[in-house]
Amino acid sequence: MPDTFSRYTINDDGTLAANPVTSTATFAAQYPFSLTPNGQFAIVPYGNTVSSYSISPAGTFTLVDNLPAGRNACTVAIDPTGRFAYVGNFQDSTISQYAISSTGVLTAIGTLSTSPIFVYFLQFSPQGFLYSAGCCALGAVSEYAMDSSSGELSLVGNFVSGDSVGTEPISFAFNPSGSFVYAVNSSTTIADFSLSSFTVDSSTGTLADNGPDIINGYNLVVEVDPSGKFAYAMSPNLISQFTISDSGTLVANGSTALSGAVTGIAGGTLVFAQK
Repeated sequence: MPDTFSRYTINDDGTLAANPVTSTATFAAQYPFSLTPNGQFAIVPYGNTVSSYSISPAGTFTLVDNLPAGRNACTVAIDPTGRFAYVGNFQDSTISQYAISSTGVLTAIGTLSTSPIFVYFLQFSPQGFLYSAGCCALGAVSEYAMDSSSGELSLVGNFVSGDSVGTEPISFAFNPSGSFVYAVNSSTTIADFSLSSFTVDSSTGTLADNGPDIINGYNLVVEVDPSGKFAYAMSPNLISQFTISDSGTLVANGSTALSGAVTGIAGGTLVFAQK
């Protein structure tokens, strides 16, 4: 059975409604992929490689390029200009760095070691800083600065996420302005999985705690809607809904049952991959 994408529309009050539109993936995608800001290309990590696909106006995918990455390439982030892509390689504790041409061709520009941290997740902030979530020696969100000319990364700092011993961040999401970020923290026991909230320094990108962690069950992914009013924490069978206060803290706003894994928010709609 092909992989499909299911969608939920975000209502004005932050609750969710099923959207009947579905689409079928036409490429191998073991982990979440990323689109370039212009929507013309998808950068897809798979196995020990990274691929670039062009996207037609009808939404079909055509392979443009395929390059080696590190072992277990499991996450990818594209910088806000669309010129560079970064692939987190979990088993290698590295980030592979690539330039993206105007036609979607990838060029390797180096590899950055993240040891002793194993990278789970990568994402750029609206200010253009790259952040990673990972384990296991240090349960922290790490910040990297990107050279705007070469695309090469340099470590800025590590910010511990999670109050309990043994917690480690596995994903996070920024609000649209980049002033707040929310991290999902795993733990040795599901009962200790949590959500952390941080404020973000707009000039340096450094993070600061913004209130106590929220214990919220087996969450794997967190997303913020385009309006910046709502956040969603997703487990394999439930979406926990939150409103975002003026100070950036999360306020519980009910839940919605689901089936499948969340891939992100597109055009104000939550998108899920299902088997």
